[in-house]
Amino acid sequence: MPIAMNRRALQPLGELETAVMDVAWKRPSVTAREVCDRIAARILADHGDAALSAFVDAAAKVDDTLLDELRRLITLRRRETR
Repeated sequence: MPIAMNRRALQPLGELETAVMDVAWKRPSVTAREVCDRIAARILADHGDAALSAFVDAAAKVDDTLLDELRRLITLRRRETR
């Protein structure tokens, strides 16, 4: 009897899925938080200004007050690194 297969199972991984698996394969005991941090760092390294701009646009679409929170966090981080 043939095994029913989902068409999605036959497709290659997408870009994000591949990035997640790359991190997981390199360090099998990695946490979800570590995966997110590593992928975010890779995106910023590869796409810098465009990634930041997209993030700001997405935050503003969700809730414009998030931009104020982002400004507060940036100010706090700058104070900590001085």
